[in-house]
Amino acid sequence: MAVSSYAQEKRTYPNVTSKSFKWEDGFENLVDVKYNHQMKDTIAESDLHVLAINVLLKTKFKCSNMMSFVPIELSILQKHAGGEINALMTYKAKKEDGTDNIEKVLYKIVENYEVVELSSM
Repeated sequence: MAVSSYAQEKRTYPNVTSKSFKWEDGFENLVDVKYNHQMKDTIAESDLHVLAINVLLKTKFKCSNMMSFVPIELSILQKHAGGEINALMTYKAKKEDGTDNIEKVLYKIVENYEVVELSSM
């Protein structure tokens, strides 16, 4: 009798050279999330993980139907060294009327990599 094994996919985190990473949608299915890193300052990998988690969770919890949350792209932006850090999250979620909608939310990154929403588009 042959025993087969398979590697179960796991959530991954972005690093400064990543083009994508894996994250869970609202149904806990793994999806590929595009990643765009445009920071001028260096950031420790563990801090980048915290920043990404904070952005993804804050975005998921702002959805009226969290189960419909599907992350599409995360961009970390900084115009110049020492300047303000922002995160732009693009995601898909169902509106209250049940239609799918692609939305973007812009966050300001503050102390301890907490996120404050600046605007939704």
